[in-house]
Amino acid sequence: MTRCIFLINALSLLFLSTALPAASIAILMQQEKEGALSEGPLAGFKAIAGPDVAQFEITDPGAAQAICAKIKASGAKVVFTIGKDATKAAMQELPGMPIVYCMVMSPQEDGIGGGSVTGVTLDIPMVKQFTSFKSVVPNLKKIGIVYSDETSGIIAKEMKAAAVKTGVTVIEKKVASDKDVPNAIRELKGKIDGLYLPPDRTVANRDAFQFIALFTFENNLPFMAPAGRFVKKGALVALMIDFEELGKQAAAMAKKIVGGASPSSIPVEPPQATILVLNQKTAQTIGINIPPSLLETSQIIK
Repeated sequence: MTRCIFLINALSLLFLSTALPAASIAILMQQEKEGALSEGPLAGFKAIAGPDVAQFEITDPGAAQAICAKIKASGAKVVFTIGKDATKAAMQELPGMPIVYCMVMSPQEDGIGGGSVTGVTLDIPMVKQFTSFKSVVPNLKKIGIVYSDETSGIIAKEMKAAAVKTGVTVIEKKVASDKDVPNAIRELKGKIDGLYLPPDRTVANRDAFQFIALFTFENNLPFMAPAGRFVKKGALVALMIDFEELGKQAAAMAKKIVGGASPSSIPVEPPQATILVLNQKTAQTIGINIPPSLLETSQIIK
């Protein structure tokens, strides 16, 4: 009997000594807010990070402190956050802990950053946007852009630099509210040969989009929208982020930190993998011939 007890205790000690170590990477997300949007980045991240991860979900904003306390106690070396709210919660509750974020647009505008924080933004460089627009409309020379105070600080400088690099002229209209959008668009009539709509909640809402879409159809004007869902509703083109690849991009950063790199040595990056989305029916309606090479490599809405 004594021998049996001894063997049981010995096996127990052996099991404990060979138990898996704590995960090096903690994943933090606010599930009910991010929803399906988090699925792509999460899958991509796990594909690269491997099994050395532990997932934590903030199911209630009031629970963020307790969840972050669990992350701190877990011994994780870095936190991968999905979305603005999860990132800000981690910054507040885990000061100094390395954070790699994704699914965050214009992080500096929301106070996201610092020596221990890096990540992959949702901001596709405007040079890439304009270059993609010109690949669909090669003769594009004058691009009209309507934006609000919400994005003016972000857009103005980058827009001018991108125009120079891509050989186009930008004609901009700034609006105070979505009610100003129709007049701003009308003022561009005859002055532009393409319209670009930035990811601005004031001008990229449903009512404003309906007016813009109708205006561009009536004037045979190529229209580049900020997301693929607008192309499904009639815009000619959009450059869409490949969200699974976004997660893989962030995972590569996190693995560097686990390997000993400082977050401050890893620059914030824009999304590298994008997908061109084209509306073939819109192209036919406004008289645009989409180059065959793009038809083969883009997502086509018929």
